[in-house]
Amino acid sequence: MTRTFFREGLTPSSALPKSSQYTDQLFGAQTVAMAFVGSFTLPGLEVPFDWVATPLPRQRRASADLGGNALAVVDGPRAEAAAAFAAYCVGAQQQADFCAATGVLPTRTDVDASALDFPAYPEVMQQYVEQVTVVRPDLVRQVTVPQFNAVNSTLVDQLELAFLAGERPEQQVADDLLRAVAAEVAR
Repeated sequence: MTRTFFREGLTPSSALPKSSQYTDQLFGAQTVAMAFVGSFTLPGLEVPFDWVATPLPRQRRASADLGGNALAVVDGPRAEAAAAFAAYCVGAQQQADFCAATGVLPTRTDVDASALDFPAYPEVMQQYVEQVTVVRPDLVRQVTVPQFNAVNSTLVDQLELAFLAGERPEQQVADDLLRAVAAEVAR
């Protein structure tokens, strides 16, 4: 279905995964009629039109827009100070403040996302808060493997090929994508 959007000109090539333009920018410029975007895009979304949000589509299983960041400390001349700073940064109150200001959802279980005061589109943020409750542990395990960056890069390459390259049958596109991802996971 997504391939049809590109081939019929309903979605511009600037919306491809490797594009320098992000989906929220295309949506804000009214270049595309809809966008799947993370909650972190909301603070910067200023559009001159009314819009609504809806949960991600669901068939047999639910999904969620997972993201994440890491804060790491390595050995160095000020390792103790760096470790203290890292401990401060990942504290419950700091995470709550950061999440509310930036539109990201907390990863700490002692930070209640539904209690945060999100200044940008609070009613939409509540949908993201509800969506994150359907994240299954197996989905988290899939995106927290050491090979995830390589897998993600491979997915981007394969999706771009699927959207643009020739008239390959859908099953071949799916098989090629699965083979490429399996090769990265096996590394």
